[in-house]
Amino acid sequence: MNTAPLRIAILCRSEVFEAWEAECIRQVLALDFVEPVLLIQDASPEPAPRSFFQKILDRKLLWRIHERRSLKHISAARTVELDEEFRLVPKLKCEPEWHGKYTQQFKSGDLARIREHAPDLILRFGFNIIRGEILTVAKYGVWSFHHADEQVYRGGPGGFWEIIHGNMVSGALLQRLTESLDAGILLRKGWFKTIAKSHAANVDQLLWGTTLWMKQVCVDIHNNEAEYLNATPIQTKAPIKKYPGNFRMLDYLFKSRMAAWKFYFNDLFRAEFWQLGIVPQSIADIMHNGITTNVHWIPQTQAGTYQADPFGINSPERELILCEHYDYKVGKGHIVSITRNGVMTDFLERTHHLSYPYLFEVFNDVMFLPESHENNNVSLRYLDRPEKTDMQLLHGIPAVDSSVVFYEGKWWLFCTREDVGANEALYIYFADNNDSAFEPHAANPVKMDVRSARPAGTPFVHEGKLYRPAQCCVPEYGVAVVIHEIVKLTETAFEEREVRVLHPGTNWPATTGLHTLSAFGTSETLIDVKRHQFNFDAFKRALNRKLLRVSGR
Repeated sequence: MNTAPLRIAILCRSEVFEAWEAECIRQVLALDFVEPVLLIQDASPEPAPRSFFQKILDRKLLWRIHERRSLKHISAARTVELDEEFRLVPKLKCEPEWHGKYTQQFKSGDLARIREHAPDLILRFGFNIIRGEILTVAKYGVWSFHHADEQVYRGGPGGFWEIIHGNMVSGALLQRLTESLDAGILLRKGWFKTIAKSHAANVDQLLWGTTLWMKQVCVDIHNNEAEYLNATPIQTKAPIKKYPGNFRMLDYLFKSRMAAWKFYFNDLFRAEFWQLGIVPQSIADIMHNGITTNVHWIPQTQAGTYQADPFGINSPERELILCEHYDYKVGKGHIVSITRNGVMTDFLERTHHLSYPYLFEVFNDVMFLPESHENNNVSLRYLDRPEKTDMQLLHGIPAVDSSVVFYEGKWWLFCTREDVGANEALYIYFADNNDSAFEPHAANPVKMDVRSARPAGTPFVHEGKLYRPAQCCVPEYGVAVVIHEIVKLTETAFEEREVRVLHPGTNWPATTGLHTLSAFGTSETLIDVKRHQFNFDAFKRALNRKLLRVSGR
């Protein structure tokens, strides 16, 4: 562990920040090993105001109206004063020299004054494109966000071109700046489902979704896990995008309205229905070869309901399958046991929604870990020992689809969180014993990717390696299962790589989704698949939600 304090300087306009910037800074300053040493403020004069005729004849007039009326009002863009946080921090006003239309370089006198404060790193929340010596003044360089996937789009505006070109995901990255545009050293990267019906909403999720990244890299430095700070710079040939003209804005208005109508239509008229299946292959065999045999489909017997999230125990002594049973008329799920022939028995019901009844064995005990994020905790039950009280593994955390595995001497719990996006951010917790309180991983959230974060079944060890099934949630929730090999897992580090993607079979009874892959003994695996159809009870609930939202209730 690095015990030296981490000295932080910040490039900014003033002590007033946008809300997402303020959150980034507060997360960093909350670390007890961080010391703010300097605010570097841009003293460049404001550009001269444009005349009335320049505004009217501006070929980007529609963009500027959109920027003023939509982007300025998103939650991430509201202004926040950090006067108190920086009351004792020295301020240095700098007026960089312009090199070309967009690039700034710091003057030698300003560079000398910055060096006097000996910053270890500089966080960029102001100035334009910066080059020159400022990039090497600090030991760990200058860190800056680019709210797009640099392999797809360089330039800007963030979150816009993804809507224009129909990209299912919108990327973002935190980089250590180099002399080349959008070719810095990658520090963090993530992907979010594109909100095609609203550029403002898409930008808002990108800005808020990246606010922990600067803190995470600081934590990695503190834990000596930041070798990537000196990695090879990003290489990209992506086109450099510019802010859209009027004709492109008309294109955006058309496409976003069409996406909105599609979203509302699907929400009202296309309810999800899941069906369970038993695959006569081990989970490891599926990982190696895919699903190559005929699936036994468990029949559905009740209209307006579905079964999903199957987990089971299959041994000579017992066969048990638990799953979520959801009834659109009730609008809530509970846990049932179900046989191969579809006979259901109520197993567990609460006043709040229950799903994802994760089952695992420890020696001779069967553990039961139902998902109950609405109750803000994760509780472990002994299935066959009623005298044992429930153990609370996580408290005050709306964990989604918690999955537990024992690996290399520790218990690891993988989940996402409803409060930060149930499909985007992977969290890990760990403990020495499976029935004790779990501690958070130092790098949480360890991954930000809507295509492969949310757990999708049983993590399993095969030939000494740990594998983790995850959900792909684009273009919609639960479309496929992605199996990863976890190549690094410690209390301070995490890394995984994709090894197989599983989609529904084209001849299956449901073909629009697959989102659970759970081991069922040593030679079978449980899955669930999705189809869409109209359901009147689902329609009424969706319509009521929209009416309440419109009325502001």
